[in-house]
Amino acid sequence: MPISVTELLESFPPDLRLPLARLVDALKEELQATKSDFIELRTVVRELAEAQRQTELQVRELAEAQRQTELQVRELAEAQRRTEHDLEDLKGVVR
Repeated sequence: MPISVTELLESFPPDLRLPLARLVDALKEELQATKSDFIELRTVVRELAEAQRQTELQVRELAEAQRQTELQVRELAEAQRRTEHDLEDLKGVVR
């Protein structure tokens, strides 16, 4: 069973107890700040992970949109070639 800080301080000479108690309090305060910083950091990391997930989803959606655009451009180019061919055929008929 862990020994309490009070019991531990009582094992020191009386003239050292107050400085040691202050040291313990200062260390507790620093550790508490570190703990709250760590909790805040965990929250920020969680938020960043979610933002990254959303970014990856958007990149996939953009990649799919790009693929669709490229397909449509190819279809338009093919339609343009057919139109040019049909115009050439019509020129031959008109002459």
